[in-house]
Amino acid sequence: MTAQRKLILKVINDTCEHMNAEQIYMAAKAEMPGIAMATVYNNLKYLSDNDYIRKIGVSDGADFYDRNIIPHDHAICDKCGGIADINPGGIREALEKSIGSKVTHYDLNVHYICPGCRTW
Repeated sequence: MTAQRKLILKVINDTCEHMNAEQIYMAAKAEMPGIAMATVYNNLKYLSDNDYIRKIGVSDGADFYDRNIIPHDHAICDKCGGIADINPGGIREALEKSIGSKVTHYDLNVHYICPGCRTW
């Protein structure tokens, strides 16, 4: 594994938050000033394609990356954009029952207003 790839993986694994490519780039650049944004993108693709990390596609924004590759879902705050891991349980089974076939993969992003952004 290249030094750049190891650093990007370390940045992702050392944070509790979901980060986008720009945030990962800025953190990596602090440790390796010569790293290029293209290098970050290429390595994020490699790491997600090879199940080192999980890519979270957000429909109206940048993709985020998750160190947790165990199957789980996400709740996304519509105000601050924060992403929280959730595990509602039984979703895969309900989908399989509904379609009458095995589900090989699914992505569930639930949108809400997080407690920190609520004003009521």
